[in-house]
Amino acid sequence: METSATGAITMAQSSTFMQRVAALEQRVTEIEGSVREVSDNLQVEIEARKDADTRLSGQIEGLRSALRDLEKVSTEVDARALPLVVLGIVLTGIGDWLASVTWLGVASIVLGAMASVYALIILARHRPS
Repeated sequence: METSATGAITMAQSSTFMQRVAALEQRVTEIEGSVREVSDNLQVEIEARKDADTRLSGQIEGLRSALRDLEKVSTEVDARALPLVVLGIVLTGIGDWLASVTWLGVASIVLGAMASVYALIILARHRPS
């Protein structure tokens, strides 16, 4: 009788052990499914971030190009104004001498004014819209 009781206990323990193993296998399967779902979500997020990064890189390059174009236009405008700056310096430096020669002083003032108006007209025509 002892043998059958020990066998019954062993069988009950074995049955409980098998139930635990089955429950653990089911839990492992659930966890694997959750891990796959999280992995899939992460892949989607990574792809979305790559797309956003690509778009941002394109926009940044466009802004850099626009900035280079603006700097180029600014440099051209500065270079075109250089003759007027030089003329202004020269006229400032020879003011006393021009005052002693009346007709040359008047002619210089008229020519300077005409050159200034001409330069303003040229700058207005080449101004970017």
